Amino acid sequence: MEEYGAKALDLYNVDIQKGEAVILPLDNTNIVPLPARLFFREKTIRRNGANWLATMDRSAGAGFYSVARGSLPFAIGPVQPQHFEVWIANQSCRYVKDAR
Repeated sequence: MEEYGAKALDLYNVDIQKGEAVILPLDNTNIVPLPARLFFREKTIRRNGANWLATMDRSAGAGFYSVARGSLPFAIGPVQPQHFEVWIANQSCRYVKDAR
């Protein structure tokens, strides 16, 4: 996504403009819920990735650096589609967390 101009969301230095989209990969770890007063969920997207290799797929037993997701760092075999939620900002938001 970054190849097409998307930027990672830095939770310590948030600068989001009204109407901008945030994409949440649901098949991941440490997903932070977005505040409902600032965002609305527009849709969920389902995409097929590699259909034979997974690094983060609970159904395949793969949990790259995360035993919570699977006992193996990767798995070879059938892989389920990935799911992403698209959230849209209701308003602009600027937030900087004090690093101290």
